Amino acid sequence: MGDFILGYLLNAAWEAPLIAVAALLLLKFVRLDARERCWLGIGFLALSVMLPALDPRLVASFKAPVLPEAVSYAVAPDLPAAAPAPTVSEPALATAIPSAPSAAPIVEPPAQDKLTLPAFVGLGLLWGFLAAVVVGLVRLSIGLVAANRLMRQSRPIELAPAVLAPMRRLATAHGRRAVPVRISDSLTVPAVVGGWFPVILAPADFERHGQEAMTAALLHECAHVVRGDYAINLACEALTLPLIWHPAVHLIKSHIQADREAACDRLAAGQMPAKRYAACLVALADAMSPAPRTALAMQSLFGRGELERRVRMLLQTPMGEVRGRLLRAALVGGPVLGAVVTSGLIFHVEPAMAQPAQDSRPAVSAPALAGAPTLPQPPAGAAMPTAAEDAAPIPPSPARPKAHRMIERHVHRWTSDDGKTHLVIAEDEKDLTPEEQAKLDTEVAQARAEAEKARAYAHSPEFRAMIDKSQQDESRADVAEARAEAEAARTEARAEANAAKAEARAEADQARAEAKANGAEWRAQLHDMVERQRTLIANNRVEVAAQVQRVKEILHDPDVQKALRQARAAGPEVSRALDRLDRELDRSLDHIPAPPKPPKPPAPPEPPAPPPPPETE
Repeated sequence: MGDFILGYLLNAAWEAPLIAVAALLLLKFVRLDARERCWLGIGFLALSVMLPALDPRLVASFKAPVLPEAVSYAVAPDLPAAAPAPTVSEPALATAIPSAPSAAPIVEPPAQDKLTLPAFVGLGLLWGFLAAVVVGLVRLSIGLVAANRLMRQSRPIELAPAVLAPMRRLATAHGRRAVPVRISDSLTVPAVVGGWFPVILAPADFERHGQEAMTAALLHECAHVVRGDYAINLACEALTLPLIWHPAVHLIKSHIQADREAACDRLAAGQMPAKRYAACLVALADAMSPAPRTALAMQSLFGRGELERRVRMLLQTPMGEVRGRLLRAALVGGPVLGAVVTSGLIFHVEPAMAQPAQDSRPAVSAPALAGAPTLPQPPAGAAMPTAAEDAAPIPPSPARPKAHRMIERHVHRWTSDDGKTHLVIAEDEKDLTPEEQAKLDTEVAQARAEAEKARAYAHSPEFRAMIDKSQQDESRADVAEARAEAEAARTEARAEANAAKAEARAEADQARAEAKANGAEWRAQLHDMVERQRTLIANNRVEVAAQVQRVKEILHDPDVQKALRQARAAGPEVSRALDRLDRELDRSLDHIPAPPKPPKPPAPPEPPAPPPPPETE
């Protein structure tokens, strides 16, 4: 594991700058949209993390031959010459001479393709890498805790519907729910917090900005939510923890951050005119930067040149078709990416820490040999054993562990029939046969022909005409879309103006009616109307009373009384009808309404109080 980490660090030290340079060159010479630039930067960031961990032996396109296992030979230690000793029995020999190794220690040389590092250098790199990863984890944890604390300490805010309506339209258009907006006293600029349930946090003085500026700020933050930038940024931070110490990785991340902001600006400008959004962006930068406003303050808030770059990218003309941009990126970025990956695999470094040599032979001290028992002498006349009888079977040596296999690379060169020199690096030391060389020459020639054909087609008039036509079609579509949007905006503005006019007209009519009802002329007309009604009622009362009086006089006439007495005498029913008629006449005379009282005239307005006399010293 230690060798793997050392190899990862050493390979990342030179591969990450190479990937960063390739990414910057590709982003500079290939015109892409901000969203596409952001995803391309994320891809190069992931490549800078994963490429140093790849082993070229695992991704080789050909099968490595199996080499025979290395055989280690044991060399016996040099022993001084001595006179032949008498033969003794095995138990006595085992007691007299301590056991000694039968062979010298085996020391395997390190592989030739590995970089041997001193032990203190390897341990220093390992401990430094561990410390950097721990610091990165602590910083990431502190950031998550701080975001959670900001969420808990925030409070809701009530904004005008006109401010929230564009943000809700943007969220609905991308299949997201409306994002809640809250106030935080710890922030000076709006920000998005939360991955699964995002919330927009605004500063405490957010409402002091204009309605249009608040709408632009909320649209920008809603674009971050729609794109999922909070979760993507968190994943990038976790992915780059092994390379948190590398400046090239931080350079790629800074470009990703700038392109992310530009992509959010482009997405937010779709809900309001681009020029108005850019003006609101500059106004917010002016209002939220520390006083007094200086160039240094602007750079500290938005990064060096970031505000100018965002405004320039926002106001530039729309790009061509997406397919054309991706085709150009593939034609240019494919060879660049292939060259970077191939270089990383060919020049991959495999380090190893040097191990101190260890002697496995047991030490035998002189006192131990001096204290050993003396060998017994054979009795006189005893027969000496022959060499054949003295020979004892040699026990088999213990099995040694298998040595690691080493893969060697061999360079093969040859010149083809057309005079070109070819170079092939393989693990087989045997030279290629003429058939294999001819096959490789044919494949190389075919690849070169296909590349030349593709290059010629890319520079041909037909291809350029096709690209120009696609760009013109896209420009026409963009113009038509812009005209439709302008017409819709004019229609909406006209409808809003008509509604505002109708509302103002209604308010003016109501004000005129209230002024007329409270005016002296209206009160005078009302008084005259009441007087005329009273006079009419009085005249009607006099006329009705005169008619009733005439009816009574007719009823009290002697002839009529005589006829009535005769009628009463004729029957009780007629008498009751006549009595009822008398009562009705009396009641109608009593219930004639009296004329209404005239209303009191309005009191004259009080004269204004005279101004106080000027004070004199």
